[in-house]
Amino acid sequence: MGCTQSKEKEQEKPVDEPARQKEQDYSAAPAEAVDDVEVEAVEEASGEAPSKYKLGGPTVDGNVADLWSPYAYKVTTDDGWWVYSDTNQYEVHFTFTTGSDLEAGDCTRTEEGGKNVYEITVYPGETKQLWHGVPNGWSYKARASGLSQEYCARVAAEAEAAVSAQIDEMQAYVDNTGGDVDAAVGEIVANDGNYVDLDFKPTNASLGGQLRPAAWLRPKDFVPQEFRNRIRLISDGVEPNDIDQGRLGDCWFLCAVASVAEDPAKIKDIFRHPKRDAEAARAERARGAYRVTLNKGGWWYNLVVDDYLPCIGGQPCFARNVQDPAELWVALLEKAYARMHGSYAAIAAGDARQALSDLTGYPTERFPDFSEDPDGLFERIVQYDEKGYMINLNTPGHDDSDYMGKTGAGNSAAFAKRYKDAGLGMGHAYSVLVAKHFPEKGIRLVQIRNPWGNGTEWTGDWGDDSELWEKHPDIKAACNFTAEADGTFWMSWEDAREYFESGGVCFVERDWHDYRVKAQFNDARPSLVLEVRVTKPVTAYLVVSQRDRRGLPDDHPDRSYHSVMISVCEKDGETGRYASKRNSNWRRLEEPQESYGFCSARDVAMKVTFEPSDAPYLVVPRAHGSNAAPKDFTLAFISSEAVDGEAVSVNFRRPADDWRCFKNYTRFDYPETTEVSAEFQYNPEVGCPQTLYAPHIFAQE
Repeated sequence: MGCTQSKEKEQEKPVDEPARQKEQDYSAAPAEAVDDVEVEAVEEASGEAPSKYKLGGPTVDGNVADLWSPYAYKVTTDDGWWVYSDTNQYEVHFTFTTGSDLEAGDCTRTEEGGKNVYEITVYPGETKQLWHGVPNGWSYKARASGLSQEYCARVAAEAEAAVSAQIDEMQAYVDNTGGDVDAAVGEIVANDGNYVDLDFKPTNASLGGQLRPAAWLRPKDFVPQEFRNRIRLISDGVEPNDIDQGRLGDCWFLCAVASVAEDPAKIKDIFRHPKRDAEAARAERARGAYRVTLNKGGWWYNLVVDDYLPCIGGQPCFARNVQDPAELWVALLEKAYARMHGSYAAIAAGDARQALSDLTGYPTERFPDFSEDPDGLFERIVQYDEKGYMINLNTPGHDDSDYMGKTGAGNSAAFAKRYKDAGLGMGHAYSVLVAKHFPEKGIRLVQIRNPWGNGTEWTGDWGDDSELWEKHPDIKAACNFTAEADGTFWMSWEDAREYFESGGVCFVERDWHDYRVKAQFNDARPSLVLEVRVTKPVTAYLVVSQRDRRGLPDDHPDRSYHSVMISVCEKDGETGRYASKRNSNWRRLEEPQESYGFCSARDVAMKVTFEPSDAPYLVVPRAHGSNAAPKDFTLAFISSEAVDGEAVSVNFRRPADDWRCFKNYTRFDYPETTEVSAEFQYNPEVGCPQTLYAPHIFAQE
């Protein structure tokens, strides 16, 4: 997009503003509620009890047998039979028929055709008595349906009293400290109180949208008794395989979390205490307060979330640790992200690229249509893998997660079956871990992770059960292949192009320096530009970020993004004048262009290398002329070298409103500028962001 500029002298006049490119969000619409399922048995179930229950297990002691795995189990005691429900997704309905005359338990009993019929409904985590005694022959039918609104409202109401009391207690702490949350946390720690996040209260309002009510519980209330003495944020280290998606359709976010978790230090840094005080962090967490640092609208925020989680059947119904019920980092990171956007419902469906940027601060880029240049794209993916960048791929269709009752468009039966048979979910985001090219054999492979934590994997060529591994032992060795039901699998690039429809990359670097400044567009002109001087080559990512519209009401003015671009203006050695020779390229941020191309998107970025020069560079954020309304934005300068005022200096300047650059002249004089102070941040590789105010960038010791 945009107009190509000529270098001819006669074009030293305004050029027409180029067309604007609108970036479309990759999102998955919510799916319809799960259909009822039914099973019929005419003989007594003979299966064994599971080695591990999802919801804690039956509340009575006895002999446990499989009744309808994985939903329900039968418990036989001296006093009769009981039914235990081990699913928090359904309410399970049973109809038992027997010729025996048994006293009914927690069920209804009728007669039909000379037989006794017992009907019982068991809700998540419940253990109910079916009858007293032992039948002489029996059969049953089972049906599972989505949890009713009435049930969800009931369990939410049961927990509401305890939550309300702690909300009132927290409000008193905040009032007594003049509204200072940090001071309130300190008082809570000193008085053994209980922290509650008043900006994201543990109530149904924080679920949002059409999500059904839930009971909000703390870990001490939902972690099984035998594990409560080891409740931790992180117990046995951070692993991408820790993640269990749960019932919210935020696979796109959890895909990003799994990618970041490949570097456990980055996850730990997200939870780092701002004072880097481990003892203070432990004391706060013991009172239910957890620090989480995330990026929103290009700006770093350190949140203090509580450890209340929405639960059904006494267990968290959204993301959690798939292996360890006492490890909280997965659930709390998802909660903090939901808080950032106003509700859990607000983070259902999205683009993993944006979540990666919010977690790491680094810019992202969407892959072009896979049919445009598949060979070139694969080579780029190999290069991105070698550089340690984070890569994701997305399947088409709609995420078929339960959504706690949220409804919307579904997938066609044939389309859904094709993906189910292939071992892939629809409307889901996957992480690309490795890309391998074996040119001598014409084989291109990608290793992919399913972030759902359920072991579902690709069933085609190069999957775990594929014979191709034995046919190519050299490739098997090069890929370190082992067949494990861990949600990680290999597939050919050709199959990846067939089953995935989009993807992207996050340009995460190591040991770089993250700086950000707040600014505003007024009548399409920025309130400041950056004046950059370097004495050695410095590479930087430049990013303009607008407020994320996720979670905003439809009529909010920030729901609409300005069309923006970034220009790096430098002095022309021949003419002595400045020119915008490098401008952001919405297609390839690593390849700046001379032409102008505005893009209507949350984030617009470019990568540029500054070479030593006698004259300063000017980094100019720009808005399309049609965007006259004021618009706040953040300008990031993420550099390979520290801004120390010597090797690299970055000053904030305000050019005159009539500067010819703003009028799209291709050449212009260095403007008369005014020094301007602004609020900015420095976020170190390890540690929490510093927020400062000055006319230039620096880092406070």
